Amino acid sequence: MKKIINVTGIMMLLCVIQLSAQTSLPHFFSDNMVLQQNDTISIWGMDKSKTNITIKTSWGEEGNTKTSKNGKWLIKLITPVADNKEHEIIIQGSSTATIKNVMLGEVWFASGQSNMTMLVKGGFNQPLSGSNDAILHSNNRRIRMWTSDLVTANKPNDNIGGSWEVANVKNTPNFSAVGYFFAEKLERVLDVPVGIVLSGWGGTPIESWMDKESLESYPEYSYHTNSDTLRFRQPSVLWNSMIHPFLGLKVKGMLWYQGESNWEHPFEYAELFPKMINTWRNQWGDGDIPFYYVQVSPKDRSDVNTAFLLEAQEKTMDVTKHTGMVVIHDIGECWQIHPREKQTIGKRLAYWAFSKDYGIENIGYQSPRYKSMTEDAEGRLLLDFEADAGGLSTFDKELTGFQVAGSDRIFYNAKAHIKWNTSKVIVWSEKVKKPIAASYLFDDCGETTLFSGAGLPVGSFRTDDWPDEILYK
Repeated sequence: MKKIINVTGIMMLLCVIQLSAQTSLPHFFSDNMVLQQNDTISIWGMDKSKTNITIKTSWGEEGNTKTSKNGKWLIKLITPVADNKEHEIIIQGSSTATIKNVMLGEVWFASGQSNMTMLVKGGFNQPLSGSNDAILHSNNRRIRMWTSDLVTANKPNDNIGGSWEVANVKNTPNFSAVGYFFAEKLERVLDVPVGIVLSGWGGTPIESWMDKESLESYPEYSYHTNSDTLRFRQPSVLWNSMIHPFLGLKVKGMLWYQGESNWEHPFEYAELFPKMINTWRNQWGDGDIPFYYVQVSPKDRSDVNTAFLLEAQEKTMDVTKHTGMVVIHDIGECWQIHPREKQTIGKRLAYWAFSKDYGIENIGYQSPRYKSMTEDAEGRLLLDFEADAGGLSTFDKELTGFQVAGSDRIFYNAKAHIKWNTSKVIVWSEKVKKPIAASYLFDDCGETTLFSGAGLPVGSFRTDDWPDEILYK
């Protein structure tokens, strides 16, 4: 189980470590961890000022440095290709620290709110599909899982509590379902160890995960020093405590599943989300690090249309490089925000990684996206999509969920069918003589009927850019 920690206790602990002149490292440099294979990695920590630090590894790499005036040290090492061995790292300074049972493989960082932190075993009255068999077959020494403690901080912190666990029937049930299923898919296909670092917290808005500087132009997201039971929702407090400590940890890529706590402010989210991604990358020291995220599922709401948040999430791919979005419109549950098909979500995230980061060809990884609109000879709208080699399919469902509007900007339910041997959809309505705009599932909830040939769903979209206050009320 995760522990909620008062940051004051951590800071006191760090002070004690410095005063006692022990060679210390961040907690995630610990037994059972996975280090990114075939790369240059950094290991860092604290010791007495001007102390010699040496590192020796069982794969033959060595390094040395001297601590700075404030006791900080950092050593870069080269890691070889994954070899399935359990390695040891010895750090010698004022004292000796040893990290045991270390594997080399692929390391991914996962964050977000409750849909990311939801456990493999599910929650009370919120089961996960296939969790029982997944747990039963989860014994695998090559899958390592880190879960961060739940911590808030007023200023950037350098350490965070947590532990690495090896996947098995005891540990797997209490780890992130999305994170585990992603790691399990990678380990099985790539045939290498996989480490997944989880640092997430349910019920948190995006501004909690952003640094203070990124929010300076948004006064409504200024930090409030008053303490209350929802302190973890305040701006920057989780960036300080649960992201900042990991800066510099070599990872292959990042996973993100969040947005439910920002659904009332989709237009602000459209600005904040790309800014958060770029800030994380820049602070991490890797501006090209892959960032894959899950579009939240639709949910019936009485006041704000969820489709606007989904639109903000999709547009992030257009303004932020090396990003990829998983659409889950087909597996969402309109009555609640936690889809039980977490195994499907983990797999769809993995498809992005396989295609973009591991060079695996001939697999579908991206849901078809609306590209452009024209008019056919009969005055119907012809919607063109970016789709994989398999084109579009309804998988024998009736194609529904489309609407069209004319110059009066009033939308009516429309008929639609896929144009044979193309990635285009013809849309029309007898109630609209001259349609000029179309939408698909642009509401709180609706049945998905349009997919790629690989079975990936088309998400909600609209072709217009009319003022939002006019539409979809």
